Amino acid sequence: MKYSSFLFAASAAAAALDMQQGACKLPSPGSPQIRATAQRKFYSVGTYTLKGNPNGAAAAAGGSHSHGGSGGGMGGMMGEGDAQSFAASPSGSTFCGTCTVLAGQIKIFYPDGSPANVSNGIYVHHILTNGIGSQPAFVRSGLGGLSGAMGAGFVGAGDDNGNRPWVYAPKDGSFESGFQIAPTTRFSAQIVLVNYNKVPKTVCVAYDLEFIPGHVGKKVKSSLISAAGMTGPKVDRGRAVNTTSSPMAFSEPGYIILAKGHLHDGGSAMYMRISGKNSYSCVSRATYGHTVGGEGGQATISDMSDCNSKPWRIESGDSMTMTAEYDLKSHPLRGTASGGEAGVMGMFRIIFAPDKAW
Repeated sequence: MKYSSFLFAASAAAAALDMQQGACKLPSPGSPQIRATAQRKFYSVGTYTLKGNPNGAAAAAGGSHSHGGSGGGMGGMMGEGDAQSFAASPSGSTFCGTCTVLAGQIKIFYPDGSPANVSNGIYVHHILTNGIGSQPAFVRSGLGGLSGAMGAGFVGAGDDNGNRPWVYAPKDGSFESGFQIAPTTRFSAQIVLVNYNKVPKTVCVAYDLEFIPGHVGKKVKSSLISAAGMTGPKVDRGRAVNTTSSPMAFSEPGYIILAKGHLHDGGSAMYMRISGKNSYSCVSRATYGHTVGGEGGQATISDMSDCNSKPWRIESGDSMTMTAEYDLKSHPLRGTASGGEAGVMGMFRIIFAPDKAW
């Protein structure tokens, strides 16, 4: 099965969201964080009504006591039985037109502009945005093709998104780079949300973009690479378990601008090690914070740390391994409305600025 088909099969498996064209009251996105001369704006891709969840917040805690489903594998990519899914098709003209995006983040709001998050019953399973068109791979791997088959990965979100944007340009200003788009650039977006409220809720999906008009600097590549292939990381209720990838080789020289792990509840950390002319290591740790409904519930991942203090120089042939760590004794899997358990994932999002233009 092609990866693009695999990802969007969730639209058929999960309940569809009701897209509406109503306006959202969006707050100010704040000042640019990467370059003082950049612009920063919110771009809405619509409002969506989620059906109420008859089990309410209690559905989120079911996984810690339920044996009705399997937590293994990459079922997390498909969403679970309580997930509601929608496929959107924004374009460059939906966003900043001809521009170079330096950083971006997806944020969810209620129509009045207040945040919609797990503390008030809205769980972001994932939002994936990918450019339509091929992106030459920069890593040779049998595990990571999730990105090459889908095109360049644009701004995304997940249960572990926290308050960290995707960064496409070095914070230290050592060179210019970014995610370059044009008005005709086409994207596909898969939005998968869970409503733990018993009543329907309408939410707005907005892209917070920091950008420079026109195209400047290196055109980045963006890949989501798995540590465990299509089978997903191993899990064990009685102990912490690590799943380590086979070595993967970089196919071209350039710079890693950002590396950030992606886990589901139960995960502790993602580890990356690169060896070659230069050696690097990145630990992307999960922070558990919000509970569903805001009190007395099971804690969920609210943030993943990232590695982006300065660019890492990569040479062709450098080797990379990744490790996903899950510890179900400390943090149980998220439950689903059907009484099962959510799937698990162990991935890194890598933003790469190649030496050669593409």
